[in-house]
Order: sequence, then C-alpha cells, then structure tokens
Amino acid sequence: MDNEPQYVDLGLSSGKLWTTSNLGAEESNDVGDYYRFGETESVSNVPYKFTLANGEYSKYHKDGRRHLEYEDDAVTKKYGLRWHIPTILDFFELKQTCELKAFPNGVLFISRVNGNQLFLPSDGNPKTIRYATAGVENDENLICVFLFGAKVSYEYGVGKLPRDSTFLVRGVGYPEKVEHQPYMGHEYVDMGYGFMVAEKDFLSDSTLSAGPLFWINDKGQLCQLINSESQCNVKYKKKGKESVILLEDDIIRQNWKGEWRIPTQREFAFILSICHIEFILLDEKQSKCAYKLTSTVTGNVIYLHIDMGQTSSEDCPCFQIKYGTSTLCGDKWHTTITNCKGRSSEEILMLGMRSKFDACHLRPIFRK
Repeated sequence: MDNEPQYVDLGLSSGKLWTTSNLGAEESNDVGDYYRFGETESVSNVPYKFTLANGEYSKYHKDGRRHLEYEDDAVTKKYGLRWHIPTILDFFELKQTCELKAFPNGVLFISRVNGNQLFLPSDGNPKTIRYATAGVENDENLICVFLFGAKVSYEYGVGKLPRDSTFLVRGVGYPEKVEHQPYMGHEYVDMGYGFMVAEKDFLSDSTLSAGPLFWINDKGQLCQLINSESQCNVKYKKKGKESVILLEDDIIRQNWKGEWRIPTQREFAFILSICHIEFILLDEKQSKCAYKLTSTVTGNVIYLHIDMGQTSSEDCPCFQIKYGTSTLCGDKWHTTITNCKGRSSEEILMLGMRSKFDACHLRPIFRK
C-alpha cells in the first residue's frame, strides 16, 4: 500500500507492530499532531465532533459503544484497516515486553525479546505525556488515555480525561494474514494471544448459520437438545462453587479430537474483551442476525449468531446471544447473556448464568 507506515516489530506475544512515529510527525522524535477522541482530523477551532446541545454526546454515549469504530479511528483512516489506535491492552503489552529508558523529550522502549526499540516523544507537558487509546470509560463522559509520569522512572498507566481533550496518537497494526491448514479437519481463526476459534458453530454447516442447541444432561454431559425435562445429578453440583466440565464429558473434544474443546467462562470473556463488536444483518429475508467480532489483535473475524425472540413488548425484539461455556456453578452454567436492548454491543461483553436446562450453541476453541 502507498500509505503503509514505517513500523517496528518488538516481538510482542500478540504479534502486533507499532508505527515508528506519531500521526502528523515526520520523525520518530517529533510530537506530531493533536487529536480528540473519535476525530480523524487533527485539532482545529471547530467544535468537538460528537457534542450535542444538551451536553450529551451523539456517539459512544448511552449507545453501548465502548471501542472506536473504524470510521472514527484516525490511524485507520490514514493507513488502512490493518492499523488502528492502540487499546489499553496494547499499551500494557508494550510495558510488559519492554524495558524503559527516560529522556527529557520522551520514553524509549527496548524489547526484551529482540532488542528492537520504540520511542514515544513527550509533548512538553511538565507533568505527563498522554497518548490516546481506543476505549471509552464506563461513565461515558471520560475516555481512557495512557499517561507517562514526569519522574525519571516514568511510571505510567491508565488515566481518565474528558473526551474533548487533546492527545497524541500512535498506531499499532495487525501482522499480515498467515495462511494455515485446518486443525484436525476443521477451519479456525486466530483471534490473538494464542486463542484459536472455530470459524463456525459446532455442527453448523456454514459460518453464516448457527449450529444446533446443546444442554447439560443428567450425567453432566453436553448433549444435543432432546429432552429438557431430564434431571441433573450431582456430578458437577458443588453448591456455590464453580467447576469445569471434564474433557471426558466435553462433546467437542470427543467429536473433533486433538485439542479442540468448549471454552471456559474466563476464556470466552477474554476473547470478547479483545474484539471490536458490531451488530450485522446476515439475511434480511430469513431475519438472520449476528454479532461480528473483529479481533483488535489480529484483525480476524468470527460471527456469533443471534436467536430472534420476542419480549413482552410487541415492538421490542429480543436478541438472544446463547453460547455455552464449560464452566458450571451448582445448577447453572456460564453462558453469554440475553440481550434485549437491540443493537447494543455492550450487552454481549458480559457473561451470565443460565439453568443447565437452557440450551445454547457451542463454539469450539483450542490454544497455541
């Protein structure tokens, strides 16, 4: 690409690459331009892009969005879809992988993996150096920023500042897509941090169709939905304590072999946390809907399918995201929760508990 940026490989576990200079800078030690959250042009005298007359914001405010969409990402606009503004996880990975050296004009990161270096220049602020991230805080009026203290140690972490404040911007990018062979005969997607997720639901015919529903039977095993009146026994019934389905009872492991299995609650939650999530309509005629999960680590995509239901309100469709995990707790199992807020990506970021008699789809994973 003509607009491909200069970048450095620091040997990060995610495989991500960092651009060598800030947006608007010609050299790595130049500060570059200032931006406000969600604006793709550098700061000017015009009002903040998302400000409304009543003091609220027209986007990323009470709409469930917690992560910059591509259209509002200044790095993506300049360099293309492989590149974006770093997340908080990106900055923490940088901290964990590198040694820091402080200078009057910025901070140098030296990779402990391969010795490569990245320099983040100071903006001249006597107290902090602040860089934008792609996340909105839960109170919706503040955004997450990465702050570098003015001390020689340059201790740093997450800060919270008004979204119309100005920040420096650095880019991170996905590595080029790597072709791979199916694992044990099944296609998978690399979502980052060692998580390999099946392209489609367990026993589904297509990535664009949901698989069959499964429930916990009276032997503690996952079985295709046949009789929801069967009674649970005590195999995994530890009152008030969590347990994980044994591999001998894992229907995915028994069918797909290898390292394939049902994800635990914590694994599913982590995968969701590293993805940009958006509601999409797959087939308008058949009312097929899904959430498109784009990994912020690798840029790869999977789809989680929505079961259409109806709430007590006739004009409020109920979007049920029903995916099971291998984590149980008493008579319940951890699953994705029901979302009756329409096209909100926020609800899917949470997992809750259902009765063992509630049926769910399954999405196989394995770890590398």
